Amino acid sequence: MLCLQCFAQTKSRKPITANPDILTDASIINLHKAGLDDDVIIAKVETSKTNFDLSTDKLIELKNAGISSALIKSLIDKGKSGGTPIAAEPAPRREPMAVNPAALDNLNTPYYFNKQQNRYVATEKMVASVKVKHKMLGYGGTSFLYEANGSCSPVRVKSEDDLSFMINTGGNPLPEFVLYKLKVDGDKRDAASMEVKLFGGTKTPENVITYNTSVVMSGVYKITVSQRLAPGEYFFAGKPVTSGTSVDVFAFGID
Repeated sequence: MLCLQCFAQTKSRKPITANPDILTDASIINLHKAGLDDDVIIAKVETSKTNFDLSTDKLIELKNAGISSALIKSLIDKGKSGGTPIAAEPAPRREPMAVNPAALDNLNTPYYFNKQQNRYVATEKMVASVKVKHKMLGYGGTSFLYEANGSCSPVRVKSEDDLSFMINTGGNPLPEFVLYKLKVDGDKRDAASMEVKLFGGTKTPENVITYNTSVVMSGVYKITVSQRLAPGEYFFAGKPVTSGTSVDVFAFGID
C-alpha cells in the first residue's frame, strides 16, 4: 500500500506543461462573443503571440462575426510588426453554421453556396417549353423535351465533389424536382424529360442526375448532388407530365 501511495504522490507532482496562448482568428471571435471591449482585446493582441489568417475571405468572416474595423486593423498591424499570419490559401468550401431562411427569399428556388462571395445565390428561374416528339407516328414511342432559351445560364458554379443547394419552401413540403444535364443546340438548351413506349411503359432518360435531400430546419431543405458534375448546363424542373405546354425550371452552369 505504501508503494502505491508513493507512486500516486509522485505522479501528482509531475508538472503539466500548458500550451502557449497563441491568438488566432477564432480566439478573437470568442473574446468578442464573451463581451470584452475592443480596447481589452487589442491589448491582448499586442501582448500575445499571434497566428492570424489575414486573407480577404477571413477578414470578411471577421467582419460578419461582428468584429469592428478598429479591431481588425489591430490584427493587421500586429501581423506587420511581429505576428505570424497564416499564408493565404484557397478558401475551403464552407457553409454558415446556421441557415437564415431570409437569405433564401425566393421560395421553392434552389440556391447554391458561393464560397467566394460567402453567400447563397439563386439559380436562374425561367420557363421552359414542353416539346413532344413522336417516333414512327407514335408507334415507336413518344419523347417529351423541356426546351429553354439561351445557350448557357448566367449563374455559374464551380465543379465540386460535394455540390449542394438549399431550398426554402416557406414551411411547405419540398417540391418534386428532377435535375437534368442539358444538351445545347444553338441558342437553346433542352433536356429529354421522359420517353413513353407504346408497349414498354415509361423510361427515365440518361440525362437525369441523382441527388440526396435532407431537412435543415422547418421548411428548409438541402439537396446534395450524388456525383461530381461535368462542365456543362443543367437545370432543376418539376416531375415530367404528359400534359401542359410549359414548366418552371431553375438553371445553372458548371465551369
